[in-house]
Amino acid sequence: MGMLVGKPVKRIEDPKLITGGGCYVADIKLPRMFYMHVVRSPHPNAIIKHIGIPDHLPKDVVAVYTGRDLRDIGPLPVEEVEEGSKTPRQYPLAVDRVRYAGEAVAAIVAEDEYVARDVAELVSVEYQPLPAVVDPLKAIEPGSTPVHYDLGDNICLRWRRRYGDVAGAFASSYETVALKLRIQRLAPTPMETRGIMASYDRPTGLLTVCSSTQSPHSLREWLSEALNHPENLVRVIGIWRR
Repeated sequence: MGMLVGKPVKRIEDPKLITGGGCYVADIKLPRMFYMHVVRSPHPNAIIKHIGIPDHLPKDVVAVYTGRDLRDIGPLPVEEVEEGSKTPRQYPLAVDRVRYAGEAVAAIVAEDEYVARDVAELVSVEYQPLPAVVDPLKAIEPGSTPVHYDLGDNICLRWRRRYGDVAGAFASSYETVALKLRIQRLAPTPMETRGIMASYDRPTGLLTVCSSTQSPHSLREWLSEALNHPENLVRVIGIWRR
């Protein structure tokens, strides 16, 4: 490794990407494939008062789902931050209320991708906007609007560790320093976002999922739990700019 420090390293993955040889989830085509398009909330916090589905849908549309239709699938698995942390209840689609801008409120499944997109634009959602807090420090202040009302406040976990005589160490120190640190948000920009292709083989019960994920084993476990399907019959293939 010492020979590489300070020297340019030629990337080896670029040729197939710039010549159209990369494999993405969107490149996978299967017989009788359906496409799903999601209607998302423009509000960071709001009550869903009504979702209007067009009375007449194109013949290519297979189904239109809202949160109430899929409420039995859930709550979805949520990775616990630490033992004792507050765990919100999450569902495939928002039920009665949205809690962040972009949360999915309806899903259109169709035989044609562009038909699904067109129908999504015809879905009307009536919202009752609620106060929202976007500053994390203000969000933890007493009385701040909670993201999940059933959890009381926005503090997920209080974590403290103390070893030895901390008070004595501070009292005997020549100098002490207190400071606040502001850390920038992590904003990755992958070439492909969270695309997923799923195929179910009814005779064997095998569910094959191709996903742009870097955690295929965790995804397999979560899918098994959410769908109540045996984990040994769930196969996850990670598609990641290969």
